[in-house]
Amino acid sequence: MSSNIKHPEISKGINIKNIIIASILAVAGIITLILSWFVIAAILLIAAIVVFSVWAKTDIYKPSGSPVKKTSFYFDKEYLPVMQDIIGGKINEDPKIVKFVSMGSARIDIICSMDKEFAAIQLFEFVPHTYEEVTKLTSLKGVEAKKLLDYIENCKK
Repeated sequence: MSSNIKHPEISKGINIKNIIIASILAVAGIITLILSWFVIAAILLIAAIVVFSVWAKTDIYKPSGSPVKKTSFYFDKEYLPVMQDIIGGKINEDPKIVKFVSMGSARIDIICSMDKEFAAIQLFEFVPHTYEEVTKLTSLKGVEAKKLLDYIENCKK
């Protein structure tokens, strides 16, 4: 599931890779149209339009220009205090690992830059019919963000 939290240092940017893919598909579509392969040309041109219109823009972290990823992980509510400590910067040498599950009574939403220089985290608790905020949006940068993201990677294993 994708996270729905927003951060002021995240903005939309152009995804060059997907624009190149869309361009290649469009050129291939035009070439197949010239060769009178109309069905293949139509498929390639439609694919180019879809790639360009849906995936041409991506979220980026403004200060570094790095693309960001938004994700959500679920876990049992009993681990909320552990996660609150971790978010608060209390990551010791051997922190308690929280196992993520497919559906849980608590959720952590994360926005992180691909270069691991930025992370924004928020915890939610399931109260019948909805997830409600447990913590405010917390932003970490530099070494703190990297430590937290490495911890999250260990929890995913």
